[in-house]
Amino acid sequence: MIKRTAKTIPASAPVAGFAQVPGVDEAIVSALRSGECTLFAGSGVSAQAGLPVWPQTLSKLIDVFETRDDVRAWQPVRQKLAEGRLDTVTDLISSRVPRPELLEIFAQIYEMPVRKGLPTLSRFLTELPFARVLTSN
Repeated sequence: MIKRTAKTIPASAPVAGFAQVPGVDEAIVSALRSGECTLFAGSGVSAQAGLPVWPQTLSKLIDVFETRDDVRAWQPVRQKLAEGRLDTVTDLISSRVPRPELLEIFAQIYEMPVRKGLPTLSRFLTELPFARVLTSN
């Protein structure tokens, strides 16, 4: 038996939700049952729930700073974002803005109302007994 905070799964029981998903590899089901399965959820899972993905978040950050500072000071950073150089943009922002201020703005960005109800994928994933969940968002 696997014990998780809110779930106990007998080794012989089907893992909830997988009955409806054709072609799921038995190794995944076994890893879920044994408490060894980690979910790595990309930003698409958050995007389905209406949250901004990383490039959108960076753009929103730059918007905030352009209203506070000289817009021209942020043009090179916005250009790097347009080029898809997300790591460079992240480094530039974090070198220009104090961490407490960044955390406050992140809280405002991610405080946005999320669409009513979770998308099907998110609801499905909450039913599975992952040992850990990691996200890129």
